[in-house]
Amino acid sequence: MSNIKQSNISDLFGWTCSPIWEKFAADKNGIFENGNILKDQSIKIKNREGYICYKAYRRANNKRGMNTQITASYITKGDFIFKLREKGSIYTPVIYFNGLENVKMDNEIFNKFIIRTNNENDLEKLFKDDEIANLISSQDLFCMEIRKGNNFNEKKLYLEINGIVDNYQAMEQTFNLTTKIINKIK
Repeated sequence: MSNIKQSNISDLFGWTCSPIWEKFAADKNGIFENGNILKDQSIKIKNREGYICYKAYRRANNKRGMNTQITASYITKGDFIFKLREKGSIYTPVIYFNGLENVKMDNEIFNKFIIRTNNENDLEKLFKDDEIANLISSQDLFCMEIRKGNNFNEKKLYLEINGIVDNYQAMEQTFNLTTKIINKIK
């Protein structure tokens, strides 16, 4: 996709500062940390009671050596969870061991994923939102899921995108996707 920077050999041995990540962090009043061989490049942006964090993530997968990982913490009293994983990935079989139910969403955006949830109605409401569906289709998404957080009633929305998101429009799209999902499921 045009939104993704292909990894190259320099990505594997060190990270050069991305001016797009720096600008995005500054525009969102966030904190940018340049990565190196020991730590990944990251952005941390305050979002209500939690943070939205971007990270250039080293992943041993069959596509690229680096992915973009986005996590967002939020507080909820609900128990809605879901897992959406790309079909054919070596990491996808893990989602079968968590007791969630399979869901089939027959449309071109979601046909490339294996989807599991504890509440099919809430999942359908979430993904029938045209804006959310369009934002999902605009990214080369590897996985999206809700995980338990560290604190009482805390959950984390977790997204992982194949390759490094390295243009401003894609950064804005992923930020909008993250905030829209959290606002819809709270």
